[in-house]
Amino acid sequence: VWLLWPLSWVYALALASRRLVEALGLAPAVRLPVPVVVVGNLVAGGAGKTPAVLAVVDLLRRQGWTPGIVSRGHGRDDPRPCEVTRSTPARRCGDEPLLLHLRSGAPLQVDRDRPAAGRALLAHHPQVDILVADDVETKLIDFAIAQKPLTGFSKLFARWQVVQGTRSNM
Repeated sequence: VWLLWPLSWVYALALASRRLVEALGLAPAVRLPVPVVVVGNLVAGGAGKTPAVLAVVDLLRRQGWTPGIVSRGHGRDDPRPCEVTRSTPARRCGDEPLLLHLRSGAPLQVDRDRPAAGRALLAHHPQVDILVADDVETKLIDFAIAQKPLTGFSKLFARWQVVQGTRSNM
């Protein structure tokens, strides 16, 4: 553990730099009209993000939400934005987004620019009232909280920033 201590300082410096850039208005936040639940961590693979996204989507549905999923689509051959359907080849959208769509049935949009993915998904699926963001990296989102509050266990999955309506990394 002590070997990771110097890396924690590098991470803290990077995070502080990002917050400074945000505070100076050099990286403006993107405002989406629905709440966003972020599923992600520092581990690149094998951390259980895909099952967690499926669990969050299921939990949100049981609480009356209509979720959609946005993803970067890591590992796909085609860099263009893509709405995932049952017939979308995995090489076009990525194997995990295809799995998420097939298992959940939720609308799913793939784009390197996750805020753009969210806007496209909402334009094509106006019934969606909450987004679940998988494979999140660096864009900033200024969350607009819907009238329907997060309740029960869904608060465990939502970053406190979503509940508070403040900014979070996406």
